[in-house]
Amino acid sequence: MLKIAHTPEEKLGGLLQWVVAHAGLSAAWFLEDEERDRADVSLQVARLAQQALAQWALVNGNA
Repeated sequence: MLKIAHTPEEKLGGLLQWVVAHAGLSAAWFLEDEERDRADVSLQVARLAQQALAQWALVNGNA
């Protein structure tokens, strides 16, 4: 059986991964549309989510 997430900690890790991916894609789309300011915001969101994910991984022994 496929295990998606069973604990709140696992759910948080998955959510942070999703935020990183979504923000990165958003930035790419904004750059494609030549909207640099909006891309910068998306990239900052991605960076913050990456930092949170790295910290989450250290705390939860997933580093």
